[in-house]
Amino acid sequence: MKISRFLVGLFIASILGVSANGGEPKVRIISELDGFEPFEAHLFHASHLWVGRSRKDLAAFYRLEIFDRHGKMVVSKELQHSLRYIHPYESNSVIIVGIGLDQLSHYTIATLNGSNVSLVHRTIPVTALADRWAGSPGRFYFTDPGGYDDPAHPTPPDQPLQTLFKMDSFGPRYLKPRLAGPRESLMMGNSLYVISGPSIGTGKFLNVIDIQTESLRTLISDGKGLSHMRLLPSGKLALLEVDAARVREVDLKTKEVHSLVTTDARPSDFAIMGSCLAIGLEEQRRVQFFELSAVSVQKVAEWDLSVAGSGFMALRNLAADSITGNIYARSAYPCQPFTECLPRNSVVIAEGAGTDIKARCHLSY
Repeated sequence: MKISRFLVGLFIASILGVSANGGEPKVRIISELDGFEPFEAHLFHASHLWVGRSRKDLAAFYRLEIFDRHGKMVVSKELQHSLRYIHPYESNSVIIVGIGLDQLSHYTIATLNGSNVSLVHRTIPVTALADRWAGSPGRFYFTDPGGYDDPAHPTPPDQPLQTLFKMDSFGPRYLKPRLAGPRESLMMGNSLYVISGPSIGTGKFLNVIDIQTESLRTLISDGKGLSHMRLLPSGKLALLEVDAARVREVDLKTKEVHSLVTTDARPSDFAIMGSCLAIGLEEQRRVQFFELSAVSVQKVAEWDLSVAGSGFMALRNLAADSITGNIYARSAYPCQPFTECLPRNSVVIAEGAGTDIKARCHLSY
C-alpha cells in the first residue's frame, strides 16, 4: 500500500509539534522541576530565561537558574527565600519575591553580568507581607493579599483591608486605596494598574491608582478570570481573561476596553513576541500565535508542546523571545503530599520559528 507524501508529512508534524505555516519547532525539556514545585517564577528578560525553583523532595530548595536564549544554563544561584514571582527590573536585572524559612517576606534583585549573577537581598519587616512587586526601578511597591488593619483606625466590616504598600528606609507604609485580593500589577509613571478579585483564584477588576494622590479608579469591573497583563507595542494594555478564553485590550489614554483575541480553549498565560501575541493553552499544552495589525488580528500558527511528554503535564507559564521566536513554557503543578509523584513539572523550550512567524511577527533573528 502506498502512503502519500502528505500523510507522511502529517505524521512527522505530529512528532515534532509542527503547525501549518509556523515552521517545525523542536521541543525539549531544559530543566526538570520537582513534583511539588508550586510557584510561577518564569521570565524571559535581558536575552535570558530566568527560572525559579523552590522545592526539592517536598523540602525548601531556593535556587535561581538562568539560561541563554537557546536553553543552555549559564548560572545557578542559591537564594535566601522562595521564588514565587520574578519580575523584570532594570535592563540586565530582575526582582524576585518570596517567603523565607523565617516566614517573613523577602525580595532579591539579581543582576546578570556575563556568566555571573550578583544578588542584593532585603527582608521585609513582619509588619507587612509581600506577595508580588508592583513598582518600577527604584520604587518598591508590593501587594499584600492578606491586607493590613490599622488598630488605631479599624477597617469597617463592609470594606477590604489595605493591601498595597511601599517600602522605603522607614519600612513599609500602606497606601490608602483598599483592594480585595490584589494580583498582578504594572506601574507606568505614577499610574499603578492592579488586577484584583475578592475570591481565591483569578481577578474580576482592573484598577488604576495614582500613587501621588493615592486615588483609585476601576476600569474593568466585570472580568471573568483576569490573570496577566502585558504592555503591547502599540502602548495599549493587554489583559488575559482565562475564564472567557480571551485577551482584552485597554487604551490607556481613553480608558476604552474591548476584546482583542479569543482562543478555542482555556488559556493560562501569554507573551509579547515581536508584533504578535503568543498565548498558551493550559491543558492542551499548545501555543497559539496571533499577529496584531491595524486592520485585524489574525492567527499565524499553533505549536504543540505536548510532544515534550508527561514530564510537562500542563502549560502554566509562558515566555517568548522576540529575537529568535523561541518559546519557553513552565509546568508547575504540585503533587498531593504523601502520594506517588511521577515526573510532571519542567521547563521546556520550543525553537525553530518558520518564515511566516518570523515575517508576520517582525522577528529580527
